Amino acid sequence: MLGEFIDKNTIVINDKGYSSTTSKHISSLRAGTKQYRQFYKTCIDIMLVYSSVHSLVNKLSKANKKELYTMPILSHYKELNKYLDYTKTKTQISKTKEYKYIKKIALSIEKDTPALLEAIKLRQIKEAKKEAY
Repeated sequence: MLGEFIDKNTIVINDKGYSSTTSKHISSLRAGTKQYRQFYKTCIDIMLVYSSVHSLVNKLSKANKKELYTMPILSHYKELNKYLDYTKTKTQISKTKEYKYIKKIALSIEKDTPALLEAIKLRQIKEAKKEAY
């Protein structure tokens, strides 16, 4: 199923597709339901979010451009929480080990955001100097 209304104003779109045809259908569904609140399966399914965050964390440890991995982690956490708050299932889901892991990672990134932003700024300055030469 590509999409499912969970109430009269909200749709969950299954955006877990890989083919170009599926991508076109997902795009059409997004455009055709833009007047409704939209949630995406890859952002609200705890196991999909956990898997994605876990993969991003593994890449983060080796990354020079950490924001490429930290920003999606924070986005996943924010979107998951929006959905859980909307469906009033946060209390139930927040007890799972997957949610606890996602929350721990996101909060640690948020705590270190000023240092991360400073590192990004310094890297951008360094790259700009290289391009100038």
